[in-house]
Amino acid sequence: LHACAGRTPFPVVVIPQSPNAHEWPDAGAAILDEVAVLTYEWDDDAKPFGLRAVVEHWRRLKILRESGLSESRIRLPLDEFSRIEDIEAQSVSASGDVARMSSGAIRLLGEEHPERLAGAKDTIVFDVPQASVGGIVDYRYRRVFENPLWVPVWRFGADKPILRSELSVITPKSLRFDYRYGQGKHIKEKIPLRQELGDGLLKSIFVETNLAPIFAEPFMPDSTHLSPWLAFALRRFVTPDG
Repeated sequence: LHACAGRTPFPVVVIPQSPNAHEWPDAGAAILDEVAVLTYEWDDDAKPFGLRAVVEHWRRLKILRESGLSESRIRLPLDEFSRIEDIEAQSVSASGDVARMSSGAIRLLGEEHPERLAGAKDTIVFDVPQASVGGIVDYRYRRVFENPLWVPVWRFGADKPILRSELSVITPKSLRFDYRYGQGKHIKEKIPLRQELGDGLLKSIFVETNLAPIFAEPFMPDSTHLSPWLAFALRRFVTPDG
């Protein structure tokens, strides 16, 4: 669990006029872009298969009004099946001022802490500095699964509007996976964009756009019944040494 200062810069920040507070009167912030990349990597130290799964997750939010400033406090769940590393965050004001988060801002909350996420073993929390109305909050991190079978179902929806959400899967050609794409109880056909990356790697890209927020209300169904989701299952893989 640590921040990393040596990674590549965040993508260039361009703050659009839309979305704005007038368009979303009930939302404090909106997700402009979300990109997650699931990579399957060979590693002899990864048990039990010598294959691990790594999810690199980046989110960019726009703060629409004062109530949205609370979104600059980020909470990430920890479980018994993965670890989180390389946490980075920054804010960019409407006038272009950039403030990077220091590693000292990252804290670990135990399961008895009042701010912890429900159902999480522990919770990582950090505050992105100098967030401002009309500005941007960026954060990203890596989640590592030593057992590739432990990757959970990916959910595209959130309690904020999402302009664009992308999940890509990078696999060696010696690995085959099945996927199921759906919404609630219904399976839907979704053909990903395929891209050859070289070195025997294949990238499968799934994208959702213009997702409405899902606000929790008493007695409403779980968000899994409302938002799109994607589930993976490894079908076959051959190790590099055969």
